Amino acid sequence: MKHRMTQRTGLLVLVVSVFLLIPSWAVMALGPTDTTVLTNCTVIDATGSPPLENAVVVIVGNRISAVHSEGNPNPDLPDGAQVVDLHGGFVLPGLWNNHTHLGDLLPDPHE
Repeated sequence: MKHRMTQRTGLLVLVVSVFLLIPSWAVMALGPTDTTVLTNCTVIDATGSPPLENAVVVIVGNRISAVHSEGNPNPDLPDGAQVVDLHGGFVLPGLWNNHTHLGDLLPDPHE
């Protein structure tokens, strides 16, 4: 039983890790561009407001210049913008309390 729980825990940690890293790899692989547009994403702004689903995020240089909501799904995009479809991925503008222990999310195998 203990071996099965360890396998499940390891698999869960692996899946969560890959889920969290794939969107950042997609953005880093773009290379330099003046404007990047992230589409089909959920924005969590850490202000306590609900997540903004189906959002479009416009990044000029290294700053977010606009966030468009579902009500405006096709904003005017700058010519030559690099568009990245995040396929429902999450965007967390900035980092806050980035210290975490993923193991705290898992059930204690000793209980």
